[in-house]
Amino acid sequence: MGEVKRRRLDLSSWREVMRRFDAAATSVQAFCANEGLSTTSFYRWRERLDHADHDGVAAARHSTTPAVRARSAVGFVELGGLLGAGSGGSALELKLDLGGGVLLTLSRR
Repeated sequence: MGEVKRRRLDLSSWREVMRRFDAAATSVQAFCANEGLSTTSFYRWRERLDHADHDGVAAARHSTTPAVRARSAVGFVELGGLLGAGSGGSALELKLDLGGGVLLTLSRR
């Protein structure tokens, strides 16, 4: 069998790859196999781009579909301090900009 030659992509090409992945309804493994990419490189670049986005480059790379958000979730945010016993039933409003024009508003009156 012949050796598979991997292609090297630049930053803008990897951003485009991530946009295509966000639009695809598939696993990372299946997407990479279809694109001829290494899953190791995919995960490494996704992390690099996520760090760049969080550092102020462009915060809305992720699609706002639930399946994509579940794949790209980075962790749990504890809100106990905001919602704890000391709140005394006071009103609370939390707005999350999910990107792509989607705004999630949670409120307690």
